[in-house]
Amino acid sequence: MDMRFEELGEAHRVPVTDIFNHYIENSYAAYLEEKVSYDFFSMILGITRGYPAVAVRDTGGVIIGYGFLRAYNPMPVFRHTAEITCFLHPDFTGKGVGGETHRHLEKEAAGMDISVIMASISSLNEGSVKFHEKRGFTECGRFLNVGIKIQHGLRRHPDAETDIATNAAIHNHAVKGFIMLHESYVSQKEEKVFRRWFQDDYFDLIVWYDLETRLITGFQLCYDKNKNEHAFTWHRDAGFSHNKVDNSRSPQSYAGTPILIDDGIFPFTIVMGKFADSSGNIDAAIRDLVMEKLKEYAGL
Repeated sequence: MDMRFEELGEAHRVPVTDIFNHYIENSYAAYLEEKVSYDFFSMILGITRGYPAVAVRDTGGVIIGYGFLRAYNPMPVFRHTAEITCFLHPDFTGKGVGGETHRHLEKEAAGMDISVIMASISSLNEGSVKFHEKRGFTECGRFLNVGIKIQHGLRRHPDAETDIATNAAIHNHAVKGFIMLHESYVSQKEEKVFRRWFQDDYFDLIVWYDLETRLITGFQLCYDKNKNEHAFTWHRDAGFSHNKVDNSRSPQSYAGTPILIDDGIFPFTIVMGKFADSSGNIDAAIRDLVMEKLKEYAGL
């Protein structure tokens, strides 16, 4: 089948999101239960920065699929490993599009000195398992009890509550009870600012980017969020702030609206230690910046 590959960009926001939403609603291939808005595409652009990411267009000009590589793990020792994602318009499966997309990404990966490609697949997605096996992937791990996908319109698989597992990779972003920071979807509300959100049971980390330069302009690290939540904020223009997060009712806010109030001593040793332990899966540039600013604020 004739097709061409285009670098993934703004022109592909609508068709790519529509394809992904099809798999959210009709399969176990996507690890979400509710359709996403078109803002979700910004997160795809964010996690693929520096890696090959393409949309697939047929001879009639229709976007029939997309695929990309992203960091498997931001730690330097994993720089030769990437994780692959590929989704096709449902009318164009079984026509060789997926195989050609994989071959294109694998060729690009070789030029980046990436020697290992991982794929995260639900064990209930039998078609994808067979496809990857045919492409030369071998199962290297199976995680049981890590994800439950229940939604209207999908037939409940007898193992659905115990075996949505990864067949060829480590990461399954449908996992409940994270102990490591992982990236979550966040809506984009400002025209010139792009936000990314990372979270686990102890931290929320919001990172702000200048949409034009793609440079980080600031971040807010909320810690101890289930007991005594505080927010450490740095912005390149405004500098540092450290506040307690007050979730109680106030005359100036709706019930439950978080308010930042001035607070005292910053527990550097505790926050730094926990962040170092939980930040192994986020971008190295973000992790290093946060740790650098924590040390700077503490006078180290």
